[in-house]
Amino acid sequence: MNEYYEALGTENIKSKFFHLFSIIEFCEKEYEGHNGSSRLLADEEVDMVIESVQKQIDTNKRVRIVSILKNNLVKVHDIGRVEKLENILKWMGIESYRRFGLDKPIDKKLLSDLTTLRNKSFHGTRENAADAEKKYADAVEVLLYIDEKILDFLMKDSDKKKVNNAALILEKKAE
Repeated sequence: MNEYYEALGTENIKSKFFHLFSIIEFCEKEYEGHNGSSRLLADEEVDMVIESVQKQIDTNKRVRIVSILKNNLVKVHDIGRVEKLENILKWMGIESYRRFGLDKPIDKKLLSDLTTLRNKSFHGTRENAADAEKKYADAVEVLLYIDEKILDFLMKDSDKKKVNNAALILEKKAE
């Protein structure tokens, strides 16, 4: 909620984008179990790869390389970030946004454009200022709508948890 209000309060369009996209990143972490992905390698397979690599690498470099490699192998999934995000939003019931009075789909292209803009923004890619301003303005408009729907979902989800907790307390008291 704070990120949403920060975005509304800032004048800089890139800052607005940053705050609004952070809500997306929160959802990616918080609802990871609903992203529809599966790990490509089981723990045993990761260990086999690591054992093989350990035999091939100089001892001085081994610890650091093995640590990085193992960390990355555990994170490799069968689908990418865009597909995961699309699955989470669908699970939340957020499949379209409204623009100029028309419903537009939240699809892989839109999510890819948003994540590409995010990556360019925070990894130092330079763009023509006028083009970048337009891209951020468009992205902010879309994210405002999507994030509003996410916040609605989060509030309803929070209310459900409160009701479930209250029901559990009542059950325990009845016992």
